[in-house]
Amino acid sequence: TAHLGAGIFYAIEGGEERARAVAFQEQLQQRRELVEAALVNDTTARAALDALVSQLDEYANSKQSAPNPDALNWSFGGSLFFVLTIMTTIGYGTFVPYTLAGEVLVVVFGLVGLAVSGACLTVLADGLDKASIALLVRLLRVDKPGPGRRALLYVGLALAYWLLSGGIFAATQGWDFFTGFYYAFVTFSTIGFGHYTISYGDGGGGLAMFFLLSLAGLVVFARLVSELADLLAARGSAC
Repeated sequence: TAHLGAGIFYAIEGGEERARAVAFQEQLQQRRELVEAALVNDTTARAALDALVSQLDEYANSKQSAPNPDALNWSFGGSLFFVLTIMTTIGYGTFVPYTLAGEVLVVVFGLVGLAVSGACLTVLADGLDKASIALLVRLLRVDKPGPGRRALLYVGLALAYWLLSGGIFAATQGWDFFTGFYYAFVTFSTIGFGHYTISYGDGGGGLAMFFLLSLAGLVVFARLVSELADLLAARGSAC
């Protein structure tokens, strides 16, 4: 399955990425030649240009964008956003620590934060499971709902929650609805690619909304995966 998925993504995205990379390098080279032609007799300026191009290449080839003094990631809001992505295991990767101390802190805080958030998610997931079983018992008037009905309930619940959250993200972030829905799925499943993220600014209401939606979304997704696994196990044992 993984190899099949890799082949499909490679076929779809590989050519596009290569085309963009080649176009970027061609544009960079063209501009470099134009500037070098203008600075043909100025060795100091040419050396400065070479250093600038090297720095641009370094950022272009890295997974983290160049820092912008007008939109720094490591503000308090950005730092809080980063911590929340560690605790929820989403790990977008949109920005990462520059320093060794920061990387060490990720390991230390990750161990503690994951333990705390894991305990909270377990309690919430158990509560959701009990509530869902009670709902099915009342609606279907059965003593114990089977794995198929439970899985179907969570599929509907997860889809409804993704749609609702996607609408909220789209409305608050200025995205179209599908982008909001896509972001909700990538976030709540903890895939966390990072090419879309909320505007975290200096913290506040936006981050509170993100944390609450993500916390509930993680619980729903965890229960969905568990119920689907139970359903597949039951069908497998029946065969």
